[in-house]
Amino acid sequence: MPSSVLYRWLQSRARQVVEDDQRLLQEGISQLTARELQHAVFRRGFSPFDASRSTPVVRDTRAMQQDLQFWLDEQLNHQERQRLIDDSSSDALHPLSLAYLQAYNAANQVLVASKR
Repeated sequence: MPSSVLYRWLQSRARQVVEDDQRLLQEGISQLTARELQHAVFRRGFSPFDASRSTPVVRDTRAMQQDLQFWLDEQLNHQERQRLIDDSSSDALHPLSLAYLQAYNAANQVLVASKR
């Protein structure tokens, strides 16, 4: 996949998460159904499953709400730091995009090294 296509896809996914975050901040996490909560947690990189069990069991709602609240708090902190650095923070990459791009770049480096 060309890097420009990946970049646009990552930007789109990150934008969707940011829009979801804004809605969650307005409406509150407690308004989510169990399924919506699982989806929201998963999209932000947290597991909705209890990893300590041998068979997949969905984590308790309170634990997933805490993960999501942690995420939202971190996003608010990031936005505040970004505003202090640069008033035009809308052009800045969302942390989720940065994580995907870093993983993509690392994978490409491994691929290039293996072809040598």
